[in-house]
Amino acid sequence: EISCSLVGSEMCIRDRYQAVALMNSRICYIVILLCFFACHSDRYQEKATRLYEYGIEIESFQPDSAAYLYRRALSLTSPNSDLSVALHLRLGNLLRTHNLYNRALEEHTIALKECMANDSMKYTARALREVGKDYLYQNHPDSALQYIQKALTLSEAAADTAEMAAAHNNLSVAYSELNDLGHAIRHAYRAIGLSTDSILIYRTYSAIGKMYLLSGQYDSAFHYSRQGTLSPNLYTQANSYKQLC
Repeated sequence: EISCSLVGSEMCIRDRYQAVALMNSRICYIVILLCFFACHSDRYQEKATRLYEYGIEIESFQPDSAAYLYRRALSLTSPNSDLSVALHLRLGNLLRTHNLYNRALEEHTIALKECMANDSMKYTARALREVGKDYLYQNHPDSALQYIQKALTLSEAAADTAEMAAAHNNLSVAYSELNDLGHAIRHAYRAIGLSTDSILIYRTYSAIGKMYLLSGQYDSAFHYSRQGTLSPNLYTQANSYKQLC
């Protein structure tokens, strides 16, 4: 009886060791798999970043190739990540530059949804503003105001002066489209006060000159249009000189 008991105990202990060994081997296998996928995920992310950066470099002279690179990068990156949001924003802006307003709105809307999904405030204000700009280009200033005003509120909370300046500039355009020149001029002044971008500043001077011209305040129109002629941007210069004629 004693020998049988000992044999049974040894078998029990052996079974336990085998069970523990099996469990450890499974854990090791899972860890190896996780490391494998993490490694590949990092490689995909790195490749997506390189494609994104190269797309930015060639965007101005090879827009079709840049759009392809952005879409390829999106296929390699995780949805709802900051990189994915940045790619959708960039692609949307590129499409809007080439007058593809509906497709631009689609990309910017995806970017906004991804911002909401990951609770990241990094791009939320910008995504809201870009959606608002898309509505401006589609001649829906009322809808644009809703999005851009939310963007301004978020950028003020984050003390993001560059985004605040852009939001005020876009709000100025929206109010101008609605013929509310008083609000439009006030937001234009705020954009100038916050911006360090000379291109934006002189373009806004020119826009203020045009709004004063439309409201019959010719002295102010002359002053701000003259300011616009100092812009390094030839298009802004031309518009400003046209307003002086």
